[in-house]
Amino acid sequence: MIGPIWRRDEVFEFNGSLIDSEEFYLVHRTRRFEPAVQGRTELERRYIRDARWCDANDIAQLVAAGERVYPLQLGELLPAANRLVDVALDNGAARDAGVPQPIR
Repeated sequence: MIGPIWRRDEVFEFNGSLIDSEEFYLVHRTRRFEPAVQGRTELERRYIRDARWCDANDIAQLVAAGERVYPLQLGELLPAANRLVDVALDNGAARDAGVPQPIR
């Protein structure tokens, strides 16, 4: 696992409350991943409409269809994340990515 590589600070209204969010993103490559709905809270079940594995092209198609994908820059940032993982794998170890890059 590498990171955090990105940081997103956002203030937004959600479910009737003002949320001051500080999010950190890490990178981990896996061979297989299946999103699961077990263990979600009632609030998560109401608001999360879908979870799936997406590459940059999938994200572009979702955005073009009017979906919001967070973080907003995810599709354009994935190639850099993949490069970081490639370097870590070549070196045989995960690493700290330093100061997380701010994203929106």
